[in-house]
Amino acid sequence: MNKRTLIPIAACIFLSMCREQENNWSFIPPSQSGVSFANTLVEDESNNIIEYLYFYNGAGVAAGDINNDGLTDLFFVSNQGSNVLYLNKGNLKFKDITQSSGIKSKRKWETGVTMADINGDGFLDIYVCGVGGYRHFNGRNQLYLNNGDLTFTEQAAEFGIDFTGFSTHASFFDYDNDGDLDMYLLNHSVHTPRSYAPGDVRLLSDSLSGDKLYKNQLVESGKVLFEDVTKQAGILNSHIGYGLGVAVADVNWDGFADLYIGNDFHENDYLYINNGDGTFKEIIRNATTHTSRFSMGNDIADFNNDLWPDIVAVDMQPRNEQVRKRSAGEDAYDIFNFKLKYGYHAQVARNTLQLNAGMHQGTPLFSEMAYLAGIASTDWSWAPLFADFNNDGFKDLYITNGIVRRPNDMDYISYIAHDSVQLSLQVFDKNDLEILKKMPEGKESNFLFLNRSNYTFQDITHTAGLFRPSFSNGATYADLDNDGDLDLVVNNINEPAHIIRNNTGRQQGNYLAVSLHGPAGNTFGVGAKVILFTGGARQLQHLMPARGWCSSVDGRLHFGVGSHALIDSVMVIWPGNRMQILKSVTANQQVTIDYSNNNRAFTNNVLFGNQQFLLTAVTPVPDYRHVENEYNAFASETLIPHMLSEQGPPSAVGDVNGDGLDDFFIGGGRGQSGALYIQKTNASFTHSDQPAFLADVSDEDTAAAFADVDGDGDPDLIVAAGGQETNQQLIPRLYINEKGRFARHTFPPVSINASCIKPADFDNDGDVDLFIGSNVIPGLYGMSPLSFLFNNDGSGNFSVNQTWLAHANFDNVTRVRPGMVKDADWTDINGDGLPDLMLLGEWMPVTLLIQQPNHTFVNKTEAYGLAGTSGLWNAMLATDLDNDGDVDFVCGNLGLNSRLTASTSKPLQMLLGDFDANQSSDHILIYYNGDSAYVFPTRDQLIKQLPFLKKRLLKYKDFSTIQVENLLSAEQLANGSKLQVTELSSVVLENTGGKFIVRPLPIEAQMFPVCAIEADDLDDDGILDILLAGNQSAVQPEIGPHDAGLGLVLKGIGGCQFQSIAPHTSGFFVTGEVRSSGILRSNENQYLYLFGRNGNSLVIFKRKPAD
Repeated sequence: MNKRTLIPIAACIFLSMCREQENNWSFIPPSQSGVSFANTLVEDESNNIIEYLYFYNGAGVAAGDINNDGLTDLFFVSNQGSNVLYLNKGNLKFKDITQSSGIKSKRKWETGVTMADINGDGFLDIYVCGVGGYRHFNGRNQLYLNNGDLTFTEQAAEFGIDFTGFSTHASFFDYDNDGDLDMYLLNHSVHTPRSYAPGDVRLLSDSLSGDKLYKNQLVESGKVLFEDVTKQAGILNSHIGYGLGVAVADVNWDGFADLYIGNDFHENDYLYINNGDGTFKEIIRNATTHTSRFSMGNDIADFNNDLWPDIVAVDMQPRNEQVRKRSAGEDAYDIFNFKLKYGYHAQVARNTLQLNAGMHQGTPLFSEMAYLAGIASTDWSWAPLFADFNNDGFKDLYITNGIVRRPNDMDYISYIAHDSVQLSLQVFDKNDLEILKKMPEGKESNFLFLNRSNYTFQDITHTAGLFRPSFSNGATYADLDNDGDLDLVVNNINEPAHIIRNNTGRQQGNYLAVSLHGPAGNTFGVGAKVILFTGGARQLQHLMPARGWCSSVDGRLHFGVGSHALIDSVMVIWPGNRMQILKSVTANQQVTIDYSNNNRAFTNNVLFGNQQFLLTAVTPVPDYRHVENEYNAFASETLIPHMLSEQGPPSAVGDVNGDGLDDFFIGGGRGQSGALYIQKTNASFTHSDQPAFLADVSDEDTAAAFADVDGDGDPDLIVAAGGQETNQQLIPRLYINEKGRFARHTFPPVSINASCIKPADFDNDGDVDLFIGSNVIPGLYGMSPLSFLFNNDGSGNFSVNQTWLAHANFDNVTRVRPGMVKDADWTDINGDGLPDLMLLGEWMPVTLLIQQPNHTFVNKTEAYGLAGTSGLWNAMLATDLDNDGDVDFVCGNLGLNSRLTASTSKPLQMLLGDFDANQSSDHILIYYNGDSAYVFPTRDQLIKQLPFLKKRLLKYKDFSTIQVENLLSAEQLANGSKLQVTELSSVVLENTGGKFIVRPLPIEAQMFPVCAIEADDLDDDGILDILLAGNQSAVQPEIGPHDAGLGLVLKGIGGCQFQSIAPHTSGFFVTGEVRSSGILRSNENQYLYLFGRNGNSLVIFKRKPAD
């Protein structure tokens, strides 16, 4: 055999090996596994989605070792048929023991299942939920008590938990740390006329729909008996509680189990914080900025290994663009805000991933980051499960998916809206079953996302061999064959359950399985936290079996440890905060840890130490709160991506009275005066009455700056207004400082919708000139407004410079205007002694204007390496980050946590023009979903803006398949223009002398729009650190709010490189929508850090002075 023959053979072998490594999962057929269970639905005139809202929701599955033989057994719930119990016989073979076990299904509709040792005898019992007391559904929840001999006895009534109503699922955990298992019963509701009411109806009680909390009396009485403590514990149990998901974990590290409840439809999700005294406090609106709107299943786990439990909840936003365009989406902006005023929390119709940022003022705060993570859209999803499926030490995410028929299909909704159809549905009979068939099928594949260990996930569904469309609901994981990796079990509608073998084994990493032996009333140690320490990394897991959707997982905790053959230590923290530590534990085994060996009390200092924050909040802060007036720019410009009407307050810092301490001005909203605060020697502030400010309240302040414009040695104040309202004067105001009293001075009567004011002596004539940038023309979003340069005569009298851009050209439709400028900075970039001007804004690149000797400016953006930076920029800071003697820039962009994405090859675009010739501006966003470009607006939005499209797009199905190039005619496109964005990351521009290198900031800085930037050496190591804040909520609902920012410190490590410091470590928490910032000199070499928030109060931080 010659070498030419060997090469292709070797290549074939290599490719075969690659395929085997990629295809790490196998579906085990029923003929091999013995699991033939199928949740078969039979639709008729009594059993259908019209008669029962949740007819297509499916049912759960539980995994657990019912006979303590070391093999995980399975229990499947059937909605209409018989539940089935399978005994694991080893090697992924199971035996149906339902009949011999004594388990019988007595009701017509069952839902969720949980395994737990409820009576403390060391054997797992089984609790099954269902629907009763509604139409023809009857029966009560059932508790199958394990007799220890593979038989069970139903005893729910004897134990006081034979509830009848709309039960979904139950979770058993020790909420009061008394040593036995209590129960949270999750219930759902159905629509009635009283379902749509103000949010305070959640304070009412409903016997069928309301959730329940039951306290176990085992420890107190020696007998298992559950007492309903719902009301006294503070648990909401109203008729608007559409409970579809329950997850339990200690999210705030106080040693008591907290609850996350996912509610469908308009009702809030609930986050209950355990007060430790038998009561709970619901804090969802304080802890999160928004949640999923149609919350299905959920899970809590620490996916980023920072020891803080994170929350995932799934919804039903399609990933496929054609399905998405046929499906009902978000509420309109005015309806969204109406719900907020009606007492409901902000909601988005997609999956949400809440990153736990730690504690702030006694409350755990979360950053929602599903878009950044890549898991926001998985279609009609049910069970999210965090687990390490490849043993690399990071939790991956499995999500089940699919629905028999899609009731939110817009063509179906339009069809049933006809009067004749509505009349027919009033009394449903078998003839109306044909109406249901108008709903399209929703068979979709489940998803497996691999954790990349950088807050993002990779969809490996296809490459892992898991792509298989189905109607999947409940799911669980367990190492069914004890080979060192987690397998999957899925309960499907109308087809056999999936038994999916994980073939990873130890190819990709080692593992450790941990079993717990708890105290008498909690024999499996439910609620314990287990932490692995390996090679400097830490992993946290809570033993809480009830997870995902109507299901529960195996009680053995599975940890992947990568290449480590030895685990440094294993820490167990038991409920009640007793702990024990095992050291030098060998990998690739199962260890059992016994509660009786706990030897010390646990305190948080063991893990987190006595933290010394870099920054602490200053209290009290000046009694100022920005007031934002209500204005809906979407009413006049329907399809713009976001509003620019909420850009205040601006701030300006300067030593107004010459005492060596910096003071500050903060701008007002429309109808609100700006305010001046004078710093005192103790770093507090007093309000300075300024009558001139009180006279100027007609416009909304959006830009401000101090500068000595009259050359008398003290700072004067320039303030400008902006927004998108068309009835503002928008003339900049100049206030001259007269020994601390400010007086209005004349200024050129030029109307400027201002975004920034940047003073500088640009012409080197000894006085301060002004650049005032503009970001939008009211009513004409996307068009480049005029930004102005004003010359100072030396006495504070300004004139418009008409020629400064006479020789500049720009890549936009005007060719002579820079663009939608949001921020700017004067810096001598080329070292010729003349200040140059760096600009950034929306739909424009970071733009460099080099000043010429004749004081005009030319556009040198491309020459300096910035041509590919077109973004949705917000803010800029110029400083020497790398101590090399030149100025670098930190530039704040939209970020990557958005439905909107952009790159050079897949830009975000906006068509701009008057496409229907009605003398108004039209905007059509074009974005990429996968490898194809699509128009972003919904069919209804487009037709409302462009009515001529209705004849071409009669059905939503027609709209779902239309190509971008076929939406408008060539003539219409020719009369418009196209803007584009290729960069959405916030970045550092490293100045290398003649060129800038664009360096994305760390991924944590991409979670939110950066609107405020400051730099200082916070830790006194000689390298500048960065403070970032921002957020943006006035966004098209189909895009969703960009509000994950809680403030972020980036530690400088040299060379324009940075590392993120989480808020719970830095102490830097800034919630809300930050619009301005400043650094103030204080006493004794201290510095204060000021942040102004839209519609909110001020926040000021301080740090220790340098040693």
